[in-house]
Amino acid sequence: RLVSAFRDAIADARSADAVVLLGSEIARVARDELHDLTVAIDAMRHVRAVAPQHVASLLTLAELCIAQRVWPEAVDALEAVVSTSRETGPKLTAFFALASIHEKVLARPEEVDRALRAALALDPSNVRALRALLRRVAAEPMPEGEAGVRARREEMATWLGRLADVEREPEQKAALLLELTDVQLRLGNTKGAERALLDAVVASPTNARAFAKLTALFRRADG
Repeated sequence: RLVSAFRDAIADARSADAVVLLGSEIARVARDELHDLTVAIDAMRHVRAVAPQHVASLLTLAELCIAQRVWPEAVDALEAVVSTSRETGPKLTAFFALASIHEKVLARPEEVDRALRAALALDPSNVRALRALLRRVAAEPMPEGEAGVRARREEMATWLGRLADVEREPEQKAALLLELTDVQLRLGNTKGAERALLDAVVASPTNARAFAKLTALFRRADG
């Protein structure tokens, strides 16, 4: 009865704001009290038809579609948020949701990378995007050929360096810098490895592993 009454109110509503308010309330009641995602999604579809650029409603529609596993409409709503919103927060939310859907459900790795890189372009110091991109690069099989291997290691060095720059927890920062050291050594970049080790020591002065690696970097046959 409540949903029916809200629907009648939407039909009588004379402004987009009223439709957004009433439709959102229908969706809330349908989802939280009636546990009926179909009714909730229908309500938000009506809101979208009247107010297609209302970002909060688009995010709600996407959330409901994800819960209902209606993936194409969820992706469409999230892409609409990306193209419509002028605020960083909603855009980042949409980019990460898109990356998750494309990675875990739709198996579209190129779209995962696109969404994560777009999030990073929007917020260059975003730890979540940097970690996700680093994880994806590290999980991929090493390409064949010397040039391909070098390019992969250089990409890993880039993400490790950027992530270490924004990491604030000392031990985590040192761990990233130690990993960067190993990559730089594989690239033959001794100076880059030395710089990463020094930064690791500064970040975590009690880190014995960092000191040991720094010592090994300068160890020679004569001492």
